[in-house]
Formats: sequence, C-alpha cells, structure tokens
Amino acid sequence: MRLAALMLGAVLVSGAAGQNFIDPFNYPAGTTVPGYTENRGDWSCLGTSVRAQQTSTAQELTFDSVTDGDAAVELLAIYNTAAPGLQFVGPIVRYSGASATSFFMIKLQDNTSPYTGFDRLFVYYNGSAFGINYQDITTPTTAARVRIQAVDEVGTGNTRVNIYVDSDLDGLWNYTAETTTTLGYGTVGRIGIAGYGGAIADDLEYFPATLRGGALPTVGTSMPIYGRGSNSVQYLAAASLGHTGFPVGGGLWVPLDLDLMFDLSVNTPSIFQNFYGFTAPDGTFTLTLNIPNLPQLVGGTLWVGAVTTTGTSVLEVAPEVQVTFL
Repeated sequence: MRLAALMLGAVLVSGAAGQNFIDPFNYPAGTTVPGYTENRGDWSCLGTSVRAQQTSTAQELTFDSVTDGDAAVELLAIYNTAAPGLQFVGPIVRYSGASATSFFMIKLQDNTSPYTGFDRLFVYYNGSAFGINYQDITTPTTAARVRIQAVDEVGTGNTRVNIYVDSDLDGLWNYTAETTTTLGYGTVGRIGIAGYGGAIADDLEYFPATLRGGALPTVGTSMPIYGRGSNSVQYLAAASLGHTGFPVGGGLWVPLDLDLMFDLSVNTPSIFQNFYGFTAPDGTFTLTLNIPNLPQLVGGTLWVGAVTTTGTSVLEVAPEVQVTFL
C-alpha cells in the first residue's frame, strides 16, 4: 500500500481535475446570488451567507454549474433568530427544473411553538415526506451541519438516500438515517438549497462521488464501506482521526487530516482492505475495514474518505464517513 501513499502524493503535487467545492457565499450584500438561480423566492446575500425570503412559501436556490445524480450535498443551516417562527433550510440534490418540487431535500425546521430553533428534520421528494419521513431534534439548535446523499442502486430501480445532521457542531453526526425508494430513480439535476421563512444557509459543499458505511462498526468484525464514482478509474482511500480537510489543488480538498492514522491506513492493508483499486464499470467500489477485536477501541472515532484519480490528478472527491466503534 506504499504505492497508494505515493500516488496520493502525486495527486497533491499535480493539482486536480474534479469539481467538488465549498461556497462560503462571500458575495456583496444584495438580492443577487452570483452563479445561482432563484427558482422560488427572492434570496439575499448577507456577505457571508444567503437567506431565504421571509415569507411563508417554499423556496429553492440552485447552483448553475453542476448537474448530477449520484452526489452528496452539505451545508451549514442557520436559524434566523431575528425572525423566529416556522422556518426551514436544507440541501437539495437532483433539482430537475421541470417542477419546483422534483428533487430530494432535507428540511431542518423550527416546527413547533415556542419558536427558538430547529427542532425537527424532514426528508422530502416531490414535495412530500417519504421513507425516513422525519426525526425530532432533541435539543433545538440554531446552527447545524446537514448533509444529504442520493445514489441509484443500478439494476434495482431504487435510490438510496442517506441523511446526516450534526446538531451541536461538535464535528460528529447526531442524527443519521437511510432509506431506499423508487422515487427519483434515474433522475439528475442541479444541487442547491431549500428555504422558508427567512432561514439562512452557509458553506454549501458538493461531492460528485459518494461513500457510505454498510454495517455497524463493531470491534472484531469487518465493515464494508460502499463508494460510487466514475466508471473504471483508479480510486484511493484513507482514514484519519479528524476531518478538517486538506487541499489537492484547483480549489478542491479531501475531508481528512494528514495525521498518523492517515499514514497507518495507507500502509496497513490487513486492516484497511481494498483502500486502493479501480472502480467497476458501473462506478462502484467497496472498501473493507477489518476492525481489530480490541475493547479499548469502543467509543473512538475515525473518518474514512476516498477520491477517484487519473493517477496524477483528482477526478472526484467523496464525503467522509464517520466510524465510531461499538
């Protein structure tokens, strides 16, 4: 696996060809968001974030330069404390443009009075909750990281939707869920933000590749981690103890840290199995984390990430997967 480390080093030197990004919305204050389409509502730039119109209407702001199907989108949801009330904000994938409601989305919502912060999350497609439906946020929050990921399971007619919410901003997911649905199978569309009632969003992140855990990370067992990227290309994976991220050129970054765990993961194939290889003709790949049977691991967390590459440049970056040992 030393080869994997050397190749990742080549990627870092050679720059990147992919298009994952993070948009901090550092645009001049006003009612125009450069590079985005205001599909519904009159969105505003606040200089460091964007805000939905303060009206009782669902609104969508989509990024003009990305059309994708299998992808993950994340953002920082911010409660508008200056206008407490029924409001929501969340990420969008597969906005088709054919209908104002044809897309997957998460609504992080202040759902109940007294209105003090986001207290419930919903998962929607075509304007209606499905599958995961909703989860209550035990402690209402005024800021949270929210991610949605949608992946077609080729040949099944199903789309697998994963959601993640870090409601206390400690870097760990507090709420996760997944479901499979026939809704939206085979569709592609733009990425973006859904909003209502003046809610605020910041740091929109897009990942053109996907990654998800396939089993509980119990000590003494093997945990598959499933990825999807471009067809028949090289992929590289690694693990780290943090997920601050590091740049790979061209404005792209890998959401891992270059720490001792990173080094260990690219040099210990007995534990970090298949962390280097080629994607299948349908773009899929599977990593295997062979977790040692060590009770002292229980409660510890590491992060697993992956990229697809040409060998000298990054094609796609996948979102990191949280592995908290049980």
